[in-house]
Amino acid sequence: MVVLVAGPVHAADAAPKTVSARSLLAQLRVAQPDSAHRYQRAEFHYDDEWDADGDGCYTRKEVLIRDAISIDHVSRSCAVYGRWRSLYDGRITSNPNTLEVDHLVPLAEAWHAGAWSWSSRKKIAFGNDLGYRWELQPVTASLNQAKEDDDPAGWMPPKNRCTYVAAWIGVKARWHLTVDPAEKAALVRWLDRCGDVKVQRPGTPDVAKLSAGGPLED
Repeated sequence: MVVLVAGPVHAADAAPKTVSARSLLAQLRVAQPDSAHRYQRAEFHYDDEWDADGDGCYTRKEVLIRDAISIDHVSRSCAVYGRWRSLYDGRITSNPNTLEVDHLVPLAEAWHAGAWSWSSRKKIAFGNDLGYRWELQPVTASLNQAKEDDDPAGWMPPKNRCTYVAAWIGVKARWHLTVDPAEKAALVRWLDRCGDVKVQRPGTPDVAKLSAGGPLED
């Protein structure tokens, strides 16, 4: 059985709550991707260096700090010096410039799966979702570029595929996004291969908290 949890668990903390990825998938609504509303990436405000908590570190930097397997130093400007392991290929690097922070469920995919209808704040919250371990991932740049906006019916990482599938379902469930028929069929096939995969319970996103603050100013 594969269990996906978020970060280290300290003795004083309760064990992370997990849920079956298969049960989450069964709850997702199946629908064809929306094609009537033109994708607007800018509405998610990820590229604006959003700083929700006002600490001077925008979303990419927060992810690099959160997901480093070791940190040597974080500067006052949030430059991070450490080591990272890419989820998609297991490659370890100490050069953050070789990494891109990927939206595991791409912004365009989310848009066509229902996000087009969300409020401005909810789109910002999704684009900068630091509240759930799996949506934002530091990964090898070339793999992120190869993935583009594909769902698991069109692209899968070379490694950690069961983790990827469960995480994809977790993110979709967290935000109540739809799955299209081919996407669901691919997810079911992978779950049949992976067995009883569990993922961190998605919870309800705190839209007000995740969309607070604003972009860093030059």
